[in-house]
Amino acid sequence: MTISLEDRLKDHSYIIDILRFIAAICVIFTHSYALTINSGDPLERLKGGYCTALSGFAVAVFFFISGLYVTKSLENSASIGGFLLKRCKRIFPQMIVLSLVTVFVLGPILTSLPLKAYFTSKQTYLYLLNSILIPIHDLPGVFTNNPYLPTVNGALWTMPYEFVSYLLLAFTPLFAVAMLFLFPYFILTVSLGIPQLKKAPQIFSSSYEMYLVGFPIQQTLIYATGNMTPLSNWLIAVPLDIVVGYIFYILMKRIIR
Repeated sequence: MTISLEDRLKDHSYIIDILRFIAAICVIFTHSYALTINSGDPLERLKGGYCTALSGFAVAVFFFISGLYVTKSLENSASIGGFLLKRCKRIFPQMIVLSLVTVFVLGPILTSLPLKAYFTSKQTYLYLLNSILIPIHDLPGVFTNNPYLPTVNGALWTMPYEFVSYLLLAFTPLFAVAMLFLFPYFILTVSLGIPQLKKAPQIFSSSYEMYLVGFPIQQTLIYATGNMTPLSNWLIAVPLDIVVGYIFYILMKRIIR
């Protein structure tokens, strides 16, 4: 019996969840090299280009899979407004919570400045613009002595591009067709063409939240230890990212249910 891609997309795919979960861990792997020794990961150094870094491959997985399901969401929406509302509910609640926690919890704990200087700095409140997808990377006195730039959450650079992709998809139908050529089709074979799992642990559904919190977790580990190898940073950050990402996922489910 031949099963079409459309048939596969009708049901939730736990294989897809696991694939995105692995992609989130791959992003942490690449970041462990950038953040500890300010260098590309082994794959990037081997091939000599950013796009071949493991994180580049992982982000492509995220975008491609997201494109499939978001296109299906657009088809099932009664209007473009309804589609965009669903996309906003998917992105902005997490970004708002993440920005607030970063500014008012993580920042005060980690800043090298007196708290009065931190809270009276304009840069502190500019960071909240991340909640509306305007990238602001630094907080006053935070991670200033880390090997990498004092970037609090470098992974957020992809979020404006994701939202722009939603707009292009909504208002430019041909964009959906173009998206299909941005990534190899073997991803579909691996994730949708094989027999699907009937159930998987809920933790595999938290890859989006893992992606959002992984970078500051890694930077915090480097700040706390003073010196780490890429491998030690990755090995310690992964379980922490899984736990924090899952807690974040459960919290957001309760907030936006």
